[in-house]
Amino acid sequence: MAVPIEDLDPVYPQGAALQGMMQLCVAFVVTTEGTVTDIAIDRQGQDCADPDAVTMAPFETAVVAALQRWRYFGAAVYTFPDGIDPDADPRCEGLDVRVDPVPIRLRYVFTFSSERGGRVSRTQASSER
Repeated sequence: MAVPIEDLDPVYPQGAALQGMMQLCVAFVVTTEGTVTDIAIDRQGQDCADPDAVTMAPFETAVVAALQRWRYFGAAVYTFPDGIDPDADPRCEGLDVRVDPVPIRLRYVFTFSSERGGRVSRTQASSER
């Protein structure tokens, strides 16, 4: 699993037209170097806002700007030699363990709320290699 180093929430867009609450669903790839690429606004969940709605533009811009600054320790797959129990020594010291960095696709749901001048929260929805 990729581990975040820097992952500040998006800034609520000033002057954005939002009454109540809205969820913006986003998928992206964390590269083997830990940078974010291939950012895509999606509508996979039934509560996700329509990415084609004109009112979404300032929220999309805020999310993309934040994600472009996110940094991770990249994900990796560990391959253990035959006969080695990976749970015996979780630090893998002295073992001939192969570590292969892999890109990982993450999906987050950002919730924007117009209350108290604008609030933003997020939930990680899924991850996959």
